[in-house]
Amino acid sequence: MGAPDTNRDTERRFVRSEDPSLTPEANRLLTEELQEAVGREEVEVPVGTPRRTSDERGTHSPMVAAIIANRAIVLVSLLAAVVVGGIISFATGQFWALLVAVGLHALGTMVVAGGAIQLTTEMEHVAPETAARLEAEGVADPDRVLGELVEDFAGATDAGGAAEVVSSGNNERTVRGDENPAEATMEQRTAMTPQAHPGPSGGEGSAVEALPWWVVAGVVVLSVALAPLMSDGWVLPLIIVPLALGWMGVQRWMTHEQQARSDRPTGDVRRAQRRFLPVTLFVVAGAVWFVVVLGLLGDVV
Repeated sequence: MGAPDTNRDTERRFVRSEDPSLTPEANRLLTEELQEAVGREEVEVPVGTPRRTSDERGTHSPMVAAIIANRAIVLVSLLAAVVVGGIISFATGQFWALLVAVGLHALGTMVVAGGAIQLTTEMEHVAPETAARLEAEGVADPDRVLGELVEDFAGATDAGGAAEVVSSGNNERTVRGDENPAEATMEQRTAMTPQAHPGPSGGEGSAVEALPWWVVAGVVVLSVALAPLMSDGWVLPLIIVPLALGWMGVQRWMTHEQQARSDRPTGDVRRAQRRFLPVTLFVVAGAVWFVVVLGLLGDVV
């Protein structure tokens, strides 16, 4: 998230919740949470900033709202069941069953990791009593609702989710938390090294940033050098070289300035999924490739 454009037209907005699907008391509680998070009762934001204060969010039953609020537990349980089902397919004694199980395990791991990263982008959390009241009135995820509203009152037009966290173009801090709490909160959603003062991501342009490249390149060279000295030594480079090249390709894609910096608008979930897709495909393909090479040795299934 870069520095604000001072040439853009702005408008003043009152920091408050006006959800018609909620009771006045629920809107009052949410307004108090908003004003505390934003640090103001009135803000000035660029014209065109999303205005979601009057969106209807109390559209679920209390039970559905509670399930969605605890979606992380539900998701992990469902994915565990899918992976177990893949493992049970071993009973067929077929090599493809192992590939399916490994692929499902890698995919489930990435989905859980993506969900965990997404939870870290919810920087603001409502008080327990407010959360209970909102869930009782059908709000599926009170923390996410608060985050979206803070996002609007911070003047954010670009989203900040899991896809932006794993990319490298959204990790800088440009404002102090005590000067502009709302915008600082938005920047901390994607900052790899959250900090109180403005500055680049920790380690950027340093030897620390280059260390993974040296390690990966060293492992590639070592695998090729040791291959003639070992029985079935060809397996090492056959596994390591493609995975290393794939990792380098993903890293280059993620760090390229024009691609790394996200410009997807708030609420655009599909573009977030497309940005996260290459990393997921690399992990799944890498796991499957590892098993395929072992299968060439006749050591599995």
